[in-house]
Amino acid sequence: MFMSLLLLFALLQDGGSGIEFPMGQVMQEAAPAPRPIDTLFLDEFYLIQSDVPLLILSSPVGVVDVTASKKGTIVNSKFAGGSGKNEVRTVEREWGYLVNGMAGGAVELIVIPAGTTDLSAMRRALLQVQARKGQTINPDPQDEVDVAFLQYEREWRQIQERLIEKLDNGEISTQEDAAKWFGAEHVQARMRAFEPLLQKEQEAFGKAWTAAGHAEYIRRYVRP
Repeated sequence: MFMSLLLLFALLQDGGSGIEFPMGQVMQEAAPAPRPIDTLFLDEFYLIQSDVPLLILSSPVGVVDVTASKKGTIVNSKFAGGSGKNEVRTVEREWGYLVNGMAGGAVELIVIPAGTTDLSAMRRALLQVQARKGQTINPDPQDEVDVAFLQYEREWRQIQERLIEKLDNGEISTQEDAAKWFGAEHVQARMRAFEPLLQKEQEAFGKAWTAAGHAEYIRRYVRP
């Protein structure tokens, strides 16, 4: 009897016996759910990424502008929901869409996968476009030319801001380097601003370009 008790005691002390008693779990606080970003400042981008091309509509028209980018595109700017300072972000999915504010006010984004007829795939987002302290709200753009120039002005000012940082921290120390860096950034900003305008022209002309058709199309750009 005594030997049997010793054997039972030894088994109970054996951590490798394979017997596992139920243990209470350590309770952890649940992480807060991500909050939708609903504010876009005039000097920020609202970045939408997708594995498929998208059609992005805005209502009312003229409050925001949308520029499409492809995977690998590098963008140096402030971003909605970010730190409030310039960041470098890369488009990681096949398609990226940079939404920037052109005028103050509320706007709804309607996002639809291109070519789909399934309305259940449609997504919506409400944004409030605002100016930071010291910024001024642009007047409502009247046409796509206003939109292009407003974006160009916004990016041109952002480039100057980044150039100041590089000059102050010593990253750029010669006039030649400053001109070279600014020139490269300026070309990219101009392309982003005016490419949507040129794409609309290309779609309007197609392969049936004529001098008369071109002249008729661009008459909309001229104001009395």
